[in-house]
Amino acid sequence: MKPLIYVADDDMTLLMITTQLLSDQGYRVESFTSGDDLYEAFKKTNCDLVVLDVVMPGSCGFETCKKIRNLSNVPVIMLTARDSDDDYISGIKSLSDAYLTKPPSVPKFLAYIEALLIRHKAIKNEEDIVTFGDLVINSQTFTAHCNDGELKLTEIEFNFLKYLMKNNRTIPRTELLTEVWGYGNEVETRSTDDAAKRLRKKLSEAKSNVNLTTVWGLGFKLEEQ
Repeated sequence: MKPLIYVADDDMTLLMITTQLLSDQGYRVESFTSGDDLYEAFKKTNCDLVVLDVVMPGSCGFETCKKIRNLSNVPVIMLTARDSDDDYISGIKSLSDAYLTKPPSVPKFLAYIEALLIRHKAIKNEEDIVTFGDLVINSQTFTAHCNDGELKLTEIEFNFLKYLMKNNRTIPRTELLTEVWGYGNEVETRSTDDAAKRLRKKLSEAKSNVNLTTVWGLGFKLEEQ
């Protein structure tokens, strides 16, 4: 499926031109006349790249970019008629990926989009695949492998193991309950011990070189033999 791009600009003429340009390149495009409308749509359905005008009614482009950054590292391109140093610094501080003055050169604009989409896809792929010792987890396909064989894990076991692999440290039970189970700290911690016991058995049966260790009084960690 082609990348989905959200574009926000209160200038209808420029919005239509940008939308048509991106559509002609084969991208899926949704357009908005304010940053607030784009942000509300983004909360419901993430896109692959965002193009924001700076001066818009309601939240400006800088503010919208900051709010998006609280949810995602999706690439953001700022388009603005203002090119002062202060505006450029504001664009950098909002954590946008590119800051272009309007109207941008079409080849330059499209080159930025292509490069940012390629970079973001590479980052996402790296995040999707996590390795530790002889263990490999793929979040996209929801599969776990050990020594070229697949580990059959429940959803909780999968997320438990992935969290331990991504955070190479001792993880307290309360943190696991919050991040993996979605419980509050008041919930019985026995569920983490039961899941750890099941995971140890499956890792042992797969002859993994990774041990799931209980750090008494603290929590759990993975150790490579």
